[in-house]
Amino acid sequence: MNLWKITDGSTEWEIEVDTITVLKDSNLIWYKLIRLIDDYFTNKQSNVKIVEGEQIIQKKDWECHFIPFDAHLQVDKLKVKSPLNPLMDELCEDIVASPAYQELLSVWSELNEELQFANRKLDKYKLSLQLEAFDSKKMKQSLFFQPLEPFMSPNDYKLLFLKLLSERAMNKKTLIIIELPELYADVGAINQFMEHISQLSKIGYHFIIVTQKNLGQTSNYLFENQIIHKASLKMMKRKVQSQLPFVCEEGLYEEVEDQILELVDNCNFKSEILPTLSEMEQAKKVVLYTVFNHLDIPLNLDVTGFTPNLRNYIESQV
Repeated sequence: MNLWKITDGSTEWEIEVDTITVLKDSNLIWYKLIRLIDDYFTNKQSNVKIVEGEQIIQKKDWECHFIPFDAHLQVDKLKVKSPLNPLMDELCEDIVASPAYQELLSVWSELNEELQFANRKLDKYKLSLQLEAFDSKKMKQSLFFQPLEPFMSPNDYKLLFLKLLSERAMNKKTLIIIELPELYADVGAINQFMEHISQLSKIGYHFIIVTQKNLGQTSNYLFENQIIHKASLKMMKRKVQSQLPFVCEEGLYEEVEDQILELVDNCNFKSEILPTLSEMEQAKKVVLYTVFNHLDIPLNLDVTGFTPNLRNYIESQV
């Protein structure tokens, strides 16, 4: 398990990370956290720190790109940092190497010679007409991209960003942060998007994705202002097992882990959890109750019908 501890000097967050890391649902904590991560890697003056294990992550070893929920890319007029610039440079090189471009330079030179005749008319005005030199830079200024579709959705822009970034040479570890890829996207578009991410992850790209979709990847959940993930539950396993009034087998604890992650994924508040426990076995309820206590999320568990030893244990924890 890999854990990143992110701090901005006043608050610390811990998330479990993998090649593809999911921050589940949309909330202000994730909104802030992904921008702090981006700031750490892209801002030399950042006061953010990210630690993995006991080591500070060396930002010089990483390249980070952020695709926000409202990603938009102007294609007809390229800005200095536009990811379309490398593609435009490549296309310009192809054009410059073509016979047609050499013919254009020849015609342009001939046109410049024709100005001598035009300038005879300007002698009486003591003026001359000049033609700017034509080169690859001038040609590039005349070229622009145009979308094939009349409208591009937020998902279209995100996919375009992703394709452009993935075609660049990967000289460092590369992290791509994506916010809400499902925005205005149907199931087919999301599946296509995630397939592209899956393929890139296999060749070394790393992703952090904020999404409301269940993507089946390493996931982090925000519940009662606590970040909960599989690693946090595993790290407290021995402590929980030693505290319980019965022997908790590995299989039982793993079942409870999965149920807790499902609960925090589907519930917004701890009050919503209790009604879902009615059909759960007593032993599982006690393990779950103990885990939530260690997460500083105490539950008011109804012990009606519990065996005396389990009831006494729960009451002793209040």
